[in-house]
Amino acid sequence: MNMHLFMLQWLSLYAYSCVRPFFTHHAYYFHWLNLQDYKKNEYMEAEMQCSNASKSMERTLRAACNATNAKFDNVVKVLDGLVSEYEKSSHGPGKWQKLAMLLQKKGLQ
Repeated sequence: MNMHLFMLQWLSLYAYSCVRPFFTHHAYYFHWLNLQDYKKNEYMEAEMQCSNASKSMERTLRAACNATNAKFDNVVKVLDGLVSEYEKSSHGPGKWQKLAMLLQKKGLQ
């Protein structure tokens, strides 16, 4: 009777050690997939936020440039405020690239 119990315990431990890496590997893989989805969603949200902020900056800067009493100093002050606000509110890998593209547009030169 003791021998049967010993063999059953040994067999269950052996089976567990064979199957455990399989399930552990799949658990890590599914965790990795969830992390990739999270990163993709965060990246898309950051891109959308940067794009919206860039469009808002462009409208405000155009309004400052087209004002009847527009002076260079006033436009620079508006631009400085817009850039500092953009720096605080936007994030993501394309943050500064979008700002550079906005400032290089021919309509703003």
